[in-house]
Amino acid sequence: MGAIQERRPEWGPYRLEMRTQSFYLGSWHPGTTGDSVPECIDETTFTTPAAEAGELLAALDFAQKWANANAASVYVNAEPGEPWRLKESAPGTLCISGPFALLRIGAAGYERNPRTALTAEIRYADLRPLRDALRPYVPAGSGD
Repeated sequence: MGAIQERRPEWGPYRLEMRTQSFYLGSWHPGTTGDSVPECIDETTFTTPAAEAGELLAALDFAQKWANANAASVYVNAEPGEPWRLKESAPGTLCISGPFALLRIGAAGYERNPRTALTAEIRYADLRPLRDALRPYVPAGSGD
């Protein structure tokens, strides 16, 4: 059972559900298709618009603050998993690979609109390394 967080404007399309050993990071782009929405590449890789890097970092920063504030009830002592790999896979597109599980993509089923929603499960132990890997892709002054 998780604690769904109220979406904040600085998170853009991202949303969070906090749990005890991990959290869910979701991206929601209703009614949108094309290159401006996330795409699942495989179970550990997705692409997202590079312009959203600041919003993604803002959501991840909140997740870190939440985990720190709730340290007595969350499990963050595990060693981080494999390293995060971030790169621009195409102009304006950020490709993120790492130790998470992509849970689902598509609002009402993969076939109808496979690039509308994306949810990934991320362990708290892997959160700080992801934030550090993402920071170079965030334009100065955003995601603070």
